[in-house]
Amino acid sequence: NIHGAVHVRTSIVLGAKGKLKVRGRGILSCSRDIVIENGIECEGDSILILSTRGKLIVKTNAEIQAAVGAQTIEIPSGFNLKIKGALWVDHLGSAEWPKGNHIIEYDSERLALEKDANVPFLSSRMTFSRLSRK
Repeated sequence: NIHGAVHVRTSIVLGAKGKLKVRGRGILSCSRDIVIENGIECEGDSILILSTRGKLIVKTNAEIQAAVGAQTIEIPSGFNLKIKGALWVDHLGSAEWPKGNHIIEYDSERLALEKDANVPFLSSRMTFSRLSRK
């Protein structure tokens, strides 16, 4: 369960012991790299996973249901990116990804807000205010 914002000053590894199920709406941020080793399933609301100074390393073929932000993204050989949510990076670097079927799908149903949301300050270059659908 996550409600609000949680910040960790080191790198984080998500899904090392299996698929993650997330309940609630919030932000999980860290100062270093984020390594995702298994799928992330959001039950109902949404989560923003953010690295303020590091990269996103995806070591899974499973679907990641989250909004994710990082400096850049790295996909090791043998893995395909499958994000259903949103992706914010300073440098996508897709030419360096292994050949495969990489999918980034914006999830307008989960990320569109029907009511006002808080406006957390994410970094000097990024502010998460409100996602809406027309």
